[in-house]
Amino acid sequence: MIGANQIVLGLGGTVDYELEWDSFSLEARARKLGVSGDDLEDIKEVTSERDLVISLLYFLDKGLSEERNVVDPEIISSFASGFRYQVTLGGTPVRAALAMAVRSVPATVHLVSTNRETRELLPAGTEIISSATKDSLFPHLIFQYPSGACIRLKDRIIRSPRANRLIYTHDPPNEELLLSKDLKQKASDSKIFLLSGLNIFKDEERLRERVKQLTVVLQESKEERTVIYEDAGFHIPKYSQIVKEALSPLVGVFSMNEVEAQQCVMVDVDLSSGPEVAHMLIKLRELIPAEHLMVHTHLWAALVGPQASLFQQPLDAAVQMASSRYLFGDALRLDQYDLVASFPKNRFAEKVNQVLTDELGDSFVFSSGFKLETDRPTTIGLGDSFIGGFIAELASSPPATL
Repeated sequence: MIGANQIVLGLGGTVDYELEWDSFSLEARARKLGVSGDDLEDIKEVTSERDLVISLLYFLDKGLSEERNVVDPEIISSFASGFRYQVTLGGTPVRAALAMAVRSVPATVHLVSTNRETRELLPAGTEIISSATKDSLFPHLIFQYPSGACIRLKDRIIRSPRANRLIYTHDPPNEELLLSKDLKQKASDSKIFLLSGLNIFKDEERLRERVKQLTVVLQESKEERTVIYEDAGFHIPKYSQIVKEALSPLVGVFSMNEVEAQQCVMVDVDLSSGPEVAHMLIKLRELIPAEHLMVHTHLWAALVGPQASLFQQPLDAAVQMASSRYLFGDALRLDQYDLVASFPKNRFAEKVNQVLTDELGDSFVFSSGFKLETDRPTTIGLGDSFIGGFIAELASSPPATL
């Protein structure tokens, strides 16, 4: 077992307001703000509560999972006040740590902000390094909606084609993402180092400076360290390429979800079509020069690269952990995680696997998603839990050659 001080998860955490699904309250808010079906559009930066409702309904109508910036934190507070919500922790490193705690695997988490909520809700045994010099609180708004969610506007009815989640943020500490003075040494001593959270920068010069600092950290890494980068929806899309070009060559496993993968290849992909998925993975390998590429979707997960076979068990554990969170949410227990392993697999994924085997040979590993049924799915933090499950298995049974 790799110890907590040898697993470093960065780079920032958040406090989340997870709204309880309430179609009545959302319809009432849309009526109050005069939102109609003709108003729906993808608003890149939310400047009012009306913008927020328009954005929510636009993505709900398409069943999409997205993240958007809000110019004023009062917009988030005002909107949340009309709903019941739960205060939780977010951010890939923090949610990964929470998932790992299900399997009693502790870690060191790098934070850029801290507050009472974070201190109280982090799992026991978590070590913290932080660049924050004082407490601050900038909650993220998390909006989860179920499959078939129905919203009646004055001129049309909106119905979601699938369950998903939306994130709205105003978070200056994570937009700056200052690095702790302890990160360089902690990362150098680590066996597993997770990078994430570079997606909400507003300033290109600041992003380039942070990437430059991280490049120095990664270049001084030990050869036996596994560096994992988890991609995310960039608030300014062109910044994604800055990160990919600089960090990909220094990363052992470059991970992304289905939305980020399709945005990268700039093609909509039928994730149940083996030929389309194979083409996407091959194209991603050309665009992202990391040693290994990992893509996780709601149907399957795949990892491509020269030592792919070493990651079969972590990939399987990652799918199992994300599936478990989908069913059981924050209250997930170890026995529930173990139970999911007995569930039947998704038949669409098995067909994809057959095609990929022919196309990619020994250079990939694949894990089919489980057949999951629930009236109240948890759709926030699935990618974070996936990474947590991946790292927990990697820490519990590290391959001898990694």
